[in-house]
Amino acid sequence: MNNYKTMYENTILDSLNFEGYEVDDQHTDKEKIDLVYKLFMKEFIHRNNEHKSDAYNFAEWLRGLPSVITVPFYNHDILEIAKEYGYKFENDWAEDIFLEMYWGRLATSFLTLKENL
Repeated sequence: MNNYKTMYENTILDSLNFEGYEVDDQHTDKEKIDLVYKLFMKEFIHRNNEHKSDAYNFAEWLRGLPSVITVPFYNHDILEIAKEYGYKFENDWAEDIFLEMYWGRLATSFLTLKENL
């Protein structure tokens, strides 16, 4: 994967929080992502949702605010980060659409990192 990362990929990598886990800064980003994925599978996947896609399930898991990945979750904070990355919103409707897509885009970006780091 090239060095260019999207807002979502950077948000994920910046939000990894392994306090309470036996993970140190010497682990690579790939190892950290793999560990988060294993935790997600262990904590969230069960008989009632195993038939749904990883992207859908991971977005749902993120919405529950797992402690190992502390992504921004307040709408104001999400929009401020987006603006720092150059996103422009002409009206409230555009902001609402962006916010609706935020969790799904985080999930697909996580899975992209998992496959490409």
